[in-house]
Amino acid sequence: MEENLDQDIIYSEKQVSILMATEKLISEKGYAATSVRDISQAAGINVAMISYYFGSKEKLLEALFVYRIGSSRVLLQSLLDNTMLDPFQKLEVLVQNYVGKWLDNFSFFQIMTREPAIKEVKEISKIVNATKQRNQRMVARLIEEGQANHFFKANVDVTLMMHTIMGTMMSVCNNTEYLKMIYNAEKMQNDEFIEMLRKKLNAHLYHMMKAALSLPEKNTEPTT
Repeated sequence: MEENLDQDIIYSEKQVSILMATEKLISEKGYAATSVRDISQAAGINVAMISYYFGSKEKLLEALFVYRIGSSRVLLQSLLDNTMLDPFQKLEVLVQNYVGKWLDNFSFFQIMTREPAIKEVKEISKIVNATKQRNQRMVARLIEEGQANHFFKANVDVTLMMHTIMGTMMSVCNNTEYLKMIYNAEKMQNDEFIEMLRKKLNAHLYHMMKAALSLPEKNTEPTT
């Protein structure tokens, strides 16, 4: 499974349109209540095309996860290879990427955090767990680079650090109406509210991770 995650899978325009219809319907209705016929109608295709491209509804959901979570490897590898940014700048880019992925793909992460089928479909659980493990190893390498260059302190629990980021994002995405009320943003357009959240989350998570990672003498502020 992990070998597949390390390869870029290219989906055709038609396949992507099917995946986007699937994502929208499942986020609104749930996996069990969404039929292949519903998806075919939303995507404007024949039911047989879903079978041709993906094989089954279960495989279609699996493909959606592969499509959505596959990009994180590319970003993390590019950060590891980058010699122009210092560890704090890489940390800032890492935070912005995670925040962007959640807020820009809101429907998908609602499925990921709320959908019971994620645990029931074993192949999806494997994809999610393998992705988390791979990403954690790559983030650990970023942390080790910062430690070797005397930016970050030793004995960092990368597992809990990643759970802190994911837990914060999950809580925010599942409580948007409450946050609108707290921030007096109930009259905001949704796009405007999301951009406000993006700025707040980028700053909050960066400062939180910086505090957890920094050596006492380091006091680096985000550039944005």
